[in-house]
Amino acid sequence: MYIRRKAVTHSAVFGAMNDLTHEQIMAILNRCAVYKKWSENVSGNSGDSYINSEWAEDNVLWADLNGMFDGIGSDISDLTKGADRAELAAYLRRFCEIFMSD
Repeated sequence: MYIRRKAVTHSAVFGAMNDLTHEQIMAILNRCAVYKKWSENVSGNSGDSYINSEWAEDNVLWADLNGMFDGIGSDISDLTKGADRAELAAYLRRFCEIFMSD
């Protein structure tokens, strides 16, 4: 209940039943890696390779620099679209392989 009343997103709507977009997933993973001190924040634009929201530019650049999009090919260029379960699983696996393997 608290989250519904207090949560603020870029659209001012919580949207608990909305799909997660690729750029939102990268924002979550980026913040997790920085919080755990596995990675550093980066800022900038990833160029014209991907379509993403302005608020997500740093997260998309971080993901691109850290190999989160490796193996995807050109199938996913619009990161504002919802990710399906398989794509989420691939991102999580890649994140674990990059940041959590010893």
